[in-house]
Amino acid sequence: MKHNRMIIIIHWTVALLFVLLFLSDSLRSYSDKGSEIRVFWLNLHAWFGIAVFALTIFRIIIKFSVKSPISLYKNHLMQKIMYGAHVVLYLMTLIVPISGYLRFAGKGRSLTLAGDAVPSLIGKSDSLYQIGKFFHGEVMEVIVLTIIGGHIAAALYHQFIKKDKIMSRIKP
Repeated sequence: MKHNRMIIIIHWTVALLFVLLFLSDSLRSYSDKGSEIRVFWLNLHAWFGIAVFALTIFRIIIKFSVKSPISLYKNHLMQKIMYGAHVVLYLMTLIVPISGYLRFAGKGRSLTLAGDAVPSLIGKSDSLYQIGKFFHGEVMEVIVLTIIGGHIAAALYHQFIKKDKIMSRIKP
């Protein structure tokens, strides 16, 4: 049984957004501080993060309103591990954008794209900026890459070693 079509679309859209998040952050870091292009990449990165957050909320709503495919695992422990891994993925796609927003908005920055400015909802706040920086910095980048890498490794393990065709469940 395949996942719900909207779940599949959201899954692959979020995967693409994560590629774009890392790309926009890399391009931002190579730009001169204070330059227009650096601000552009930062704003684009923020919009990608907002999209990940919104799609995750939508995916969770859908997940609880439609039937999921039957678990491939008969072992209760493996079902719990899989469930825990999914919880970690969902938490990551919620916590990282929230902390990014705190880091961005805590400095009092306005989010702009296509000339329209969206002011910070929290105003300038050094304490919220520090929280955001702690959860949305280099350490978090390593954690996110590790979680995504683990997710990809598990999918490849299932597809090519266990040969249980798990990838067909999330195939567009």
